[in-house]
Amino acid sequence: MPEPVSDLLPLHPREKVTVIALPKEALKIILSYCGLDGLLSARAANSAFYKAFQTFPGSLIRDTVLHEIDAEVLPQAIQTSEAASFRNRYLLNPSFQKHSKCQHENPPYMQELTRIKRALYRFETYCRLFPPTNVLEDCDKPRAAQMSFLSSFSPWEREQLASVHESLWRQVAPAFNDIALHDIYWGAFRTSCVDEFDDPYTESILSRGLRSIYSLSRAETYSQRHQLLGCKIPNATTEFLHDAFACYNHMVLKSDYLATANRRPQQPSMPFDSDPDLGPERAWKWSHPDESRTEFSNEAEYVFERACGYVFWDEERLVRNGLLNTHWIDTTIEMEESVAALVPTLREQQESWKARSALFEKRILGYWKGMEDRLAVQD
Repeated sequence: MPEPVSDLLPLHPREKVTVIALPKEALKIILSYCGLDGLLSARAANSAFYKAFQTFPGSLIRDTVLHEIDAEVLPQAIQTSEAASFRNRYLLNPSFQKHSKCQHENPPYMQELTRIKRALYRFETYCRLFPPTNVLEDCDKPRAAQMSFLSSFSPWEREQLASVHESLWRQVAPAFNDIALHDIYWGAFRTSCVDEFDDPYTESILSRGLRSIYSLSRAETYSQRHQLLGCKIPNATTEFLHDAFACYNHMVLKSDYLATANRRPQQPSMPFDSDPDLGPERAWKWSHPDESRTEFSNEAEYVFERACGYVFWDEERLVRNGLLNTHWIDTTIEMEESVAALVPTLREQQESWKARSALFEKRILGYWKGMEDRLAVQD
């Protein structure tokens, strides 16, 4: 434990002490709580902070990292940072083939937040390992690697990843639909709004990773969103996480069939991370009483449960709300997908495409205000 700052101050009660006059040990404690950006700024702004950093560089960086990233999820953070180089060294190498929204709930508890962070790190790791690309000519190699990645986790851990995937989709879809509804170029090429998780346009956007998703979710204007999407016609892919889940479930079905034929029961996947709380496992078993489906993940009939984050919950929360005392099929979760509710009808979109195509033919680009005003903002 660091020494209290008061123990490091000069013993002159009437003397005013400025921050820069503090001993280096005290400045070190202050810097360790500044965060990474604050640490770098303070080091550059003041010679006293700079000298303190130069005296304790290793311990300052360590303390800053531990304050920024919980110790329990630090291994996942390190794995994520190494994922890109791992992909370049092994996934592109032929030898790798053989290794082949709920209401009336309290905010998340500490362990629940840890599970969410782990799932986010796994998502980012997946983005870095398996970006949609044409570099790999043999599709079997990345597909086998994707299946190996997903099989490393228990079914409730895979469902956590699916829950994060859909939550992030809800962050980027409104920005995409804003451009799809108002950009003249996109309208001229009949770009539809998205209302499904497997949409190839939003899958491509999600594959860019958390930093890009966060920036897009924070963008508030058409110009900001258009700049971040970075393309006149959206890229599309069917080779990201949603498709990987579908392939994994198909692989499980095939494995179950072979196991049944050979009279050898299929062994369930073990958790990747140790978890002292049985909440996620109990929630999974509650929602999957049919043993033939216990290895499946990302199934459509559980979309509302995933929106509530049910596989992140502590056992105490499950017991308190009485969920485990009911049968899954009798449990009703009332919620509406706000993204889908705001998507115009196909007829309305077709009328919009026609109007924007007429503007595009006149070489007018930019923001289309809508049917009530057939003018546009020039780029």
